[in-house]
Amino acid sequence: MAKQASKKGVNKFYLGLGVVALAGGGWIAYTALRGPNAQPASAPPPLALEQATLQGGYELGVAKGDPGAPLVVQEFADYQCPACGQFTALTARALDEQYVTTGKVYWIFFDFPIQHIHRNALPAAQAARCAGEQGNYWGMHDILFARQPEWSKEGNPIGRFKEYGKALGLDPRALERCLESGTYRNVVLQSYERGVRLGVDATPTFFIGRQRLQGAHPYETFAQVIETTLASQPAGR
Repeated sequence: MAKQASKKGVNKFYLGLGVVALAGGGWIAYTALRGPNAQPASAPPPLALEQATLQGGYELGVAKGDPGAPLVVQEFADYQCPACGQFTALTARALDEQYVTTGKVYWIFFDFPIQHIHRNALPAAQAARCAGEQGNYWGMHDILFARQPEWSKEGNPIGRFKEYGKALGLDPRALERCLESGTYRNVVLQSYERGVRLGVDATPTFFIGRQRLQGAHPYETFAQVIETTLASQPAGR
């Protein structure tokens, strides 16, 4: 029941975003640029050299699909970024069905919380990771984007995150303990730092193999780049 309820909320938000996109006359993505004060308030442990490359540091993200897939797609996103929510609502599911579940793409999501403009992006990223402890990272990922207008302006969004966890069938007390302990804070900030090292300066940013694509483009744009990359680089890595 909880899973069905969360899907209903997500689908309602997807429809709303679709109407907004159509009313706006197309796919003009909103990207949140980092400012001069965009560095996290407290630095995470330094990255190892190999973590700061496109081929290294996968352990700092959250992956889905076959690790042996011929192509790796790396997504850098901020849970409070409207364009990231647009991508998740209108494009991600079709890409997942066409490329991830079929074994063609290994998709890795990296947190890139832009704290100087999105004060709740860091706790949201931690909430998703904490939900992952209970086996539902992607469920929390989806509902955070779907309910973005609800929690993004909260002074303390943890209460909202607990509500979402409960709707997903998670233990809200365990989720709260995980959030309050900051269990995943460092890995989220290291994920951010990895993005900085790779030149990420806006969200969402994708690395499709070695090709960079920035913004919430429509499915057709991603599919074209993915197909071209698969054809030209069968190994994909």
